[in-house]
Amino acid sequence: MACNCKADLNGQLGDDITKEKLGPKITIYTLKFLGFLMLVCTLPIINLVIIWFMFKTLVLSKNVNIKPLLVAIGNKFKESDDDDDDDDIELDELTEDDVEMLDVEDITNKSK
Repeated sequence: MACNCKADLNGQLGDDITKEKLGPKITIYTLKFLGFLMLVCTLPIINLVIIWFMFKTLVLSKNVNIKPLLVAIGNKFKESDDDDDDDDIELDELTEDDVEMLDVEDITNKSK
C-alpha cells in the first residue's frame, strides 16, 4: 500500500509524457540514430589510424626500446617452480591417526 505522494492532483502519473507530440519525437530519434550510424561507420577508419600510429611509433622509431616490456610480459606468463612441498601430500594416504582435530568437541557417547 503506497502513500500516493508522487501523484498529481488528479492521481495520475506520467501525464507529461503523453502530452508531447509524436512528430518531434520521431525526428529527434531518427537524427540520433543517423548520428550513431555515422559514428559506427567511422570506427574502421579510426582503428586504421591507431594501427598506423602504433606501427610508426614502435617499428619505425629508433628511440623506443621494447625489449624490457616484452621481457616483463614474458616473466608474467612463465610458471614459477617455487611451489611448496606441503601441497603435494595426497589426501588418500591419510588415516585418522595422521590427523589431529583442533577446537572440536567430542560428542560421541563414552561411558565414564
